[in-house]
Amino acid sequence: MKIPRSTRRLSRSLLPAAATWLYAGPARASEGALELVPQLPLLMALLLLFLLMVAPVNALLFRPLLRMLDERADRIAGTRNRAERLDEQSVVLRTRYERALREARDGAERARQERVEAARSQLQARTGEARAAAEQLIDGARAELATNLEDARGQLAEQARELAREAAGRVLGRPL
Repeated sequence: MKIPRSTRRLSRSLLPAAATWLYAGPARASEGALELVPQLPLLMALLLLFLLMVAPVNALLFRPLLRMLDERADRIAGTRNRAERLDEQSVVLRTRYERALREARDGAERARQERVEAARSQLQARTGEARAAAEQLIDGARAELATNLEDARGQLAEQARELAREAAGRVLGRPL
C-alpha cells in the first residue's frame, strides 16, 4: 500500500515531538528547591485521552486535510504538465509561424526581383525600340538631306551654267 506524501510529511514532523516528550526529565525550578514530577494517573488519563482522540481527529481533520493537500499537489503537477505541453506547442507554432513568415518574405522578395527584372527588360526593349525609331528618323532625314543636297547642287550647277552663259554673252556681246 502506498503511503500518501502528506502522511509521510506529518509523521516526519510528529516524530521529533514524540521523542522530545519521551526524553523529557522532571522539571526543576531555578532555585533547585522545587521539583515537578508528573502525576502518573493524570499522565495515563491524558495519554489514554490522546490515544482515543487520534482516530477521530485523524478521520475528521488530518485525512481530509492531507487528501486536500495531495489533490492540490496533483492539480499543481497536472497544471505544470499542461503548461509544459502548451509551451512545447507554442514553440512549435512559433517555429512554424517564423518559417511561414520567412517564406512569405522570401516569396515577396522574389516577386519584387522578378518585377524589377521585367521592368528593366521592358525598359531596355522600349529604349531599343526608341533608339531604332530615332535612328530610322535620322537615316530618313539624312537621306532626305542628301536628296535635297543633290537637288540643290543640281539646281546650283544649272544656274551656274546659265549665269556663266549670260556672263559670257555679255562679255562677248552676243548670246551664246
